[in-house]
Amino acid sequence: MTHRISTALMVALLSVVSVCAQSQTGRTFTRADFISIDGGSLPDRIERAVSQFRASKQGDSCWIAWHFAAREGVQIGPFSGYVYRDEDGISLTRRDNPEGAAVFLLAETNRPQVNFTRVKTLNISEPYLFENRPVYWLGTADTAQSLTQLESLMRADAENKPYVRSILRAISSHDSPRVIPLLKEIALKDQTFDIQRAAISGLARVGTKESLDALDELFSSLKNIQLRQEVMRAYAATGNRVSERRVLDRLTAIAKSDDENSVRLEAIRLIAGFRGEAITDRLIEIYDRTSAEPVREEIINRLARNDSRKGTDKLMAIAKDDPNPNLRQKAVRRLTGSRTDFVPAIAQ
Repeated sequence: MTHRISTALMVALLSVVSVCAQSQTGRTFTRADFISIDGGSLPDRIERAVSQFRASKQGDSCWIAWHFAAREGVQIGPFSGYVYRDEDGISLTRRDNPEGAAVFLLAETNRPQVNFTRVKTLNISEPYLFENRPVYWLGTADTAQSLTQLESLMRADAENKPYVRSILRAISSHDSPRVIPLLKEIALKDQTFDIQRAAISGLARVGTKESLDALDELFSSLKNIQLRQEVMRAYAATGNRVSERRVLDRLTAIAKSDDENSVRLEAIRLIAGFRGEAITDRLIEIYDRTSAEPVREEIINRLARNDSRKGTDKLMAIAKDDPNPNLRQKAVRRLTGSRTDFVPAIAQ
């Protein structure tokens, strides 16, 4: 009987020890719990963080993070760029404080060679919680060292597309003249479509005159139609922040003259995504300057959606007078589909 009680007590004690051990890895860490690693180069601090974590025996993985110099206006975290706007004309755009920009690496330490499996770019001004894994904080990293470290991680696991996309997002957030040439080189020379596309998106995130210049060069150099369309989307996304006129002029030139209709159609859609009476004028001008039927059909679709008097007048003119019966029919369908009062006017 005594032996049975002793065994039961031992099992209970082992269960308590097990629960305590689990609570070590099951706790939630906040910014205040970050473990600081000071001094030395960035690679040295990363190495010391890994060694210190292994010695702590707190698990098989931890976060290693550092602050980097971010570009002003960059969208860092998932809530950056959030816009509130209501019917009373009150608006608020939530922007990130670049002082909070940080790279987080997930370090897997269960093998002799540490393996980095995740890269996240976060704004630590936000009250993030980190479940189960401690965070080793390396302080502020020199921009050149931060970019070199990220590029090295990317090259070491280039086949891991989600991982590389996350790294490219982090790279594009850095305030450094190295960023645009690096992203342009990857977009132009990498052999993986998703990675090229991520580099192009990174250039859109940079959002400067120099990044527009790089996108121009890529559009002229790339042969893949999907990548050229991706460049145009990046170009349009940058327009609102840099030079809307420059972007619209470039898209208009593409819509008028590119050899590929699919590229021209994408240009039309992107132009129509901008607002204002001048956009209607551009669409009408392109319609009058091209004979490509797919392009003209897309312009008819876009004119029907922009709720402009000029656009409606153009659709009426096409419905009445265009020499192409298919385009006349398309314009009639677009007009009568939304405004039945146009039917008598068209028939006149």
